[in-house]
Amino acid sequence: MKLTIKNDPDKKATFDPKEYFPFRAVLSDKAAELAHIGFYYKDSNLFELTIDRSTGSIIEMVLTICNRFQINKKKLMLPDMANSDMISLEINESVRCSSFLTEIYKDGIFIKFSEARPVTKAGYGNIAYFLDSEKNLTGIAATNMSSGEIGHCITELQNMK
Repeated sequence: MKLTIKNDPDKKATFDPKEYFPFRAVLSDKAAELAHIGFYYKDSNLFELTIDRSTGSIIEMVLTICNRFQINKKKLMLPDMANSDMISLEINESVRCSSFLTEIYKDGIFIKFSEARPVTKAGYGNIAYFLDSEKNLTGIAATNMSSGEIGHCITELQNMK
């Protein structure tokens, strides 16, 4: 399945807290035909992307299940690395992750799917996607979240334990 990430610093995701889901971000409400990509770690962690099948653009992302998380009282500092204007990937609808960790910060969230070192990033204003040298998605970060949105993430994660 095609996944396309265009670097657009002016485009912002809307964080939409929903009961039972620690994290949900909506990037667009327009799509012709939807498809889903799931990032799984064992049976206890799942992160899902909803994409427009025709364009590969991400419509929504949801942290559905998560038992591996850490809470950090510091601000989220994204790693400094090369930015890509556009990333186009071929990705399976079901991705088995080598690891999975959700890190909650004072102002954002970082979800890691791999221990591989990221070398490239792209994204929208408050969402960043990280890729390793093999062009595998290693993580996703959401920044500039409100204290209410962070509080929702923490509450829902703790309720999952």
